[in-house]
Amino acid sequence: MQNLRARFAGKPFEILAVNLMESEQKITAFSKSEMIDLPVLMDRDGAAAKLWKVRMLPVSFVVDRQGAVRYQLVGDADWTSRDISAAIERLMSRDTEPTRADAAR
Repeated sequence: MQNLRARFAGKPFEILAVNLMESEQKITAFSKSEMIDLPVLMDRDGAAAKLWKVRMLPVSFVVDRQGAVRYQLVGDADWTSRDISAAIERLMSRDTEPTRADAAR
């Protein structure tokens, strides 16, 4: 994920990690030991996991600017794969194209 974040730096793209019911100290220690530099959101009570219907970890979601889930990956993913990068690039290009409402203005 770190490499994917670097690849799309400066584009309308961000990676956020969500931690499920662990302490901030544990997450900070893990991030340091694995040299992970991503924003981490805390799901302290599991409410986000329940809302997003997470049944298995790890799970990853690609969400568009409107908050709609476009892709979901269950299990480990190769974040450097061409397929994942191409899907994200397609989504970014669709999100930056003017909509009909924009064109009418």
